[in-house]
Amino acid sequence: MRRATPDDLTLFLCGLLRAYGGPHPTVVEIGTLQMRTAVALAIAGGPTCQVVSIDCYDNERKGVFDVGAWVLNARRLMKFGIDNVFLATCRSQWLGPIWRRPIDFLWIDGDHSVVGVMEDIASWSPRLRPGGIICGDDYNHPSGMRRAVDALVREDGERYCGFEVMEERIWYAMRRKEDGGAAVRRDGEEKKGSESGGGKAV
Repeated sequence: MRRATPDDLTLFLCGLLRAYGGPHPTVVEIGTLQMRTAVALAIAGGPTCQVVSIDCYDNERKGVFDVGAWVLNARRLMKFGIDNVFLATCRSQWLGPIWRRPIDFLWIDGDHSVVGVMEDIASWSPRLRPGGIICGDDYNHPSGMRRAVDALVREDGERYCGFEVMEERIWYAMRRKEDGGAAVRRDGEEKKGSESGGGKAV
């Protein structure tokens, strides 16, 4: 049986976005690399889709901003005429807690350490709208990051449903439309636990 290629996996993500992202999806991508996924999702989501791609551009983790990598990505967007992808240059864990716009599709492919994945999920999942998709790459990464995904998504049946792993790599789940956590409504305000079933807010 043929293993899925990177193109197959990208097409699968685009299909998820088309199926569950809604008519005007907001996509947050954590981990930019060379813009492959961001560009594909921006096109798949249509002209009213907005993709925010977050990366600190410190690929070697030396605390130095790699301006060359940022410029290359900006040029890629210009080359393909993509005007609905926005580059957020910061650490994802810094931006998540102050983000207020509801997210329809959350793609996590940044820091692959267990702690890094836990921080990304914890920082950004409260911004995912009910019915939105949370997903990520490299489920079986040698770092053991699947432990974070399992603990915070797969085993949280109160908040998520339909957890699956494609080709032992891409993991994804849907945020339940009614759960006990703090859900972000379309107006950008949080629903407290007492308003959505009495559970604790995230």
